[in-house]
Amino acid sequence: MPSLHPRVAFLPLIMALVASFASAATLTVDVEGSSPFKTITAAIDKANAGDTILVKPGVYRESVRPKSHLRIVSEKGPTMTSVFVEKGGRALHCDHVEDVTVEGFDFRSVLGVGKAGDGLVKLDFSSDIIVRDSYIHDAGNDADCVKVNDSRRFLLERCVVWNPAGRLDKKSFQEGMDTRVRNFEITVRGCWFFQQDGQGDTLIYCKGGCFDILWEDNIFGPSVGGGHANVPVQSGHQNAGEAGDYNPPFPSGRFVVRNNLFVGLKGEAAFGFQGPDTSLLYNNIFYRNETTPSLITITDNPGAKGGPALNLFTFNNLFVENGDKPIYRQRNAPASLRNLKTSHNFYGQPALGGDVDLKSEPGALLGHTPGFVAPTIPVFDFSKGTQQIREIRAGFKLAATSPARVVGIDPLTFTGSVHPQTVPAMRHGLEGPTKPTTWDLGLHDFTASR
Repeated sequence: MPSLHPRVAFLPLIMALVASFASAATLTVDVEGSSPFKTITAAIDKANAGDTILVKPGVYRESVRPKSHLRIVSEKGPTMTSVFVEKGGRALHCDHVEDVTVEGFDFRSVLGVGKAGDGLVKLDFSSDIIVRDSYIHDAGNDADCVKVNDSRRFLLERCVVWNPAGRLDKKSFQEGMDTRVRNFEITVRGCWFFQQDGQGDTLIYCKGGCFDILWEDNIFGPSVGGGHANVPVQSGHQNAGEAGDYNPPFPSGRFVVRNNLFVGLKGEAAFGFQGPDTSLLYNNIFYRNETTPSLITITDNPGAKGGPALNLFTFNNLFVENGDKPIYRQRNAPASLRNLKTSHNFYGQPALGGDVDLKSEPGALLGHTPGFVAPTIPVFDFSKGTQQIREIRAGFKLAATSPARVVGIDPLTFTGSVHPQTVPAMRHGLEGPTKPTTWDLGLHDFTASR
């Protein structure tokens, strides 16, 4: 008997999935016992593909491990609904699953307990995962707040992330978010990463094997500096031994870092081009950072294969009130520095360019005041929820008379086709913005969350 055409063979499966989603249910969880389920885990066990799990306020002392095709959402948001792993470990673990959305939780642990090297929110071998409108903080023993391994199409959106664990073994490296080894199309949008009380190292960081990474509309800072926190935000790093099977010899690339506020950061630099193949830094604001010896550092690829970073761009950024330290520094990477292209940046302080001649930069503005509406170094308020991210960013809008208006360069023209607008999955359903005829500098021109 002849075999069925593949489309015919899969038709019953497709019809079954359609029927399942059409009859999707809402399962309610209440830790106080007024609903059918007292734990999120019990609801997950009973849920079918396409179901929504609605979680009422309370403290849920469990580790949440979703199945595929589920939506898990709190009723009242992160200020009232907590997933607390009091002995350390993973508050949320997406492992070999797809199509999962989690919204509105306070994910937390206790500093200094649990298994070392873990992630409080962790993705392993998963795809199409969304974590949104949540607090993620106080990771367990030597753990990151968010750790992503071997995953594709992950969106972290409107989350506040702080306090990865300390280095109890004095060797581990704790990060607000660690993206490592074979990760693709990862978007971090509208989030806030900061540190308290000297807790943790780098705020956000990508190691070898990461491609098509988009960080937009975020707040990075304040940070405490010291220890390993030498560069709070880093793109493109490769660790020897973690990605040794990659060929060609640049195992990370296609980073876009746009519309972010870098504020109150300490350490060796606020942002690092750490050896990627293609990294774009544009329409960001660097405000009142206290980094030494520079604001931006450029590094050769430090992995086993080494080599210069390629195709580095920085344009349409505002550098304001960052002291008298140089903007750019090559850290034993003269070849990488030659691959850096700067254009149309605003340098508000009388700082030197360091290893880049600011006076020869096309379109550069030197020594002006940008005219922000109400700039501030942000202070976190647990009771305000994730809406405070937008409120803080709103203070950095440009006044009508600002010299940073209509003086920028079109990113698509400047960088060609290497851009997140050419990777539909990175938009997560958002259409690209209308192309303006003129460009402002700073946060609010090319953004998904204005």
